[in-house]
Amino acid sequence: MITSVDNYYIQLVSTAIITKMRKYIHISAAMEQSLVKAMTLTNVPYIVRDKKGKIYERGKIDGTVRSGDATKTTFGNTLRVSMYLEYAMLGAPYDFIVWVSGDDASVWFEQQHEEDVLHRMFTRAYVR
Repeated sequence: MITSVDNYYIQLVSTAIITKMRKYIHISAAMEQSLVKAMTLTNVPYIVRDKKGKIYERGKIDGTVRSGDATKTTFGNTLRVSMYLEYAMLGAPYDFIVWVSGDDASVWFEQQHEEDVLHRMFTRAYVR
């Protein structure tokens, strides 16, 4: 799911994300490629060392995200959850507001639409 959602979405909007970032910091073309690669990485490199720094093992773990990874945890979760909720609410014939921060989210709507919102969430966004 991370690959299909994050990688598709990030590649789709990476130019817009980096354009906004360029307002605050200098990003070269090479750095842009590195950022997009980092944002779409779906495996985590690891190294096992002893206290003196001797390497015993190294490799990659596929399909995982390091806790605190800037592009996959808070940032990535915000993008991912926003997409799930926007998809679930797509075509709703009433006003709603989606607030997302990381994996915390809320959808605001008028109470009379509660049954429809629950139906949308459990048929479009809920993964069993």
